[in-house]
Amino acid sequence: MYPTEDGEWHVKHTKERWERFFTAKSKIKNQRSKIFGPTNATKTIVSWGSNKGPILDALPKMSDTNFLHLNCLSPFPAEEVEQVLKKAQNSVCFEQNYSGQLAKLIKQETGITVKSITKYDGKPFYLVS
Repeated sequence: MYPTEDGEWHVKHTKERWERFFTAKSKIKNQRSKIFGPTNATKTIVSWGSNKGPILDALPKMSDTNFLHLNCLSPFPAEEVEQVLKKAQNSVCFEQNYSGQLAKLIKQETGITVKSITKYDGKPFYLVS
């Protein structure tokens, strides 16, 4: 395939990509996030990926706290995230990167500011007993 400046071709293929995106979004709607713990907790932890295990291990030791685990970041489950975070008085996002990318994505997609706790030394989060 060679680069083209054909406007009709570009419009056609852009529309096809967006149609696939929205089809994927509707197919995975119920699988994009899961809440652990009390649904009306005043404190919410948000994270995704390998942080799930350590957070679930720690959750029983925390009072009035739930955990919103995100399974899919694109398409971002903005409605589900916003619904959970609006109920919480305090929200924190655990991330394994320097810049707090997930907290920024949540702010961008929902308008809600979440405190970000980052760890970027190459080691996973773990529960200290």
